[in-house]
Amino acid sequence: MNQRQVAEEPVGAGRHDVHGDDLPSVQVLRRIEADILTGRLLSGSRLAPERELGARLGVARNTLRRALSTLADKGLIQARGRGGWVVVGAAVTERIEGPPSFTEWAARHGYVVTSNVIVAWSRAATMGEASELRIVASSKVFELERVRFIEGVPISLDRSVLHPRLIPALKGVDFANRSLYGTVRERAGVIPTRAEVVVRAIPASERAASLLTVREGDPLLELDETTFDQYDEPFETARLVNRGDRYGFATTLTAGVGSPRVAL
Repeated sequence: MNQRQVAEEPVGAGRHDVHGDDLPSVQVLRRIEADILTGRLLSGSRLAPERELGARLGVARNTLRRALSTLADKGLIQARGRGGWVVVGAAVTERIEGPPSFTEWAARHGYVVTSNVIVAWSRAATMGEASELRIVASSKVFELERVRFIEGVPISLDRSVLHPRLIPALKGVDFANRSLYGTVRERAGVIPTRAEVVVRAIPASERAASLLTVREGDPLLELDETTFDQYDEPFETARLVNRGDRYGFATTLTAGVGSPRVAL
């Protein structure tokens, strides 16, 4: 890219100039986007101040802002007030092919996952939780609430409530870097085999927005789950709230009918 300062783009310009070449803002957009997607700019890193970045790239400040605005719309960077622009990386899509373990799924795809544990304690179950877990009302359950991060970016606010029989296996475990499903397999012999999931779009509450670093009212993807073990007994009821700009949910839907094809 030409490093000298270039003329500002006209308002309402498309993606190409009169010669068919990419406009400077499009060139800047592609350059920064490529640096993010290839890992040259890591999630959590700050871009240089606009004046400095524009001079470095050889574009007018308004041209640079047009490119930055487009990158923000794509969810690759985020404005942090006086802190400038921060890289948030590319969105992730979790493909669900069974009861999901976020930690194990991320490890398979090369992501580093950490958690900020908000709650990890035993308490009395609510009526709804007792019904989901098929236990006596007011039985003790284990509640685990965490903010989950991928490469340092908050992705999900997860709250799990687990069956009373799992309390001894879960007490004292540091879930900042540990898989919940890995723990119940290793310590209690519980193997997650299926999950009933309801997915809905919801607006971010004030609390969720603060924990996930989004604006109140921003779209979130909520998953309400009941997970069953190898004996088809429920052992977990959970509510997972994921950032709409950073998380995708993929699965395969089948009709569950049909018969084998017979050769004639």
